[in-house]
Amino acid sequence: MGAEHLGQYNIHEVLPLPRTTLRSSYGILEGQITIAGDWDSPEVNDAITDDFYGTT
Repeated sequence: MGAEHLGQYNIHEVLPLPRTTLRSSYGILEGQITIAGDWDSPEVNDAITDDFYGTT
């Protein structure tokens, strides 16, 4: 198995990449995480901006 030369193109074998993480199931944290109702308020956005850039 190797590359075959076809004109100006090189054709290589494509292999799937191995999984790096094993997931036992999706939704494993369902019901354990809550998001505040004001998560997208201007005050929260200003606080996040200040954390990243030091300005509001």
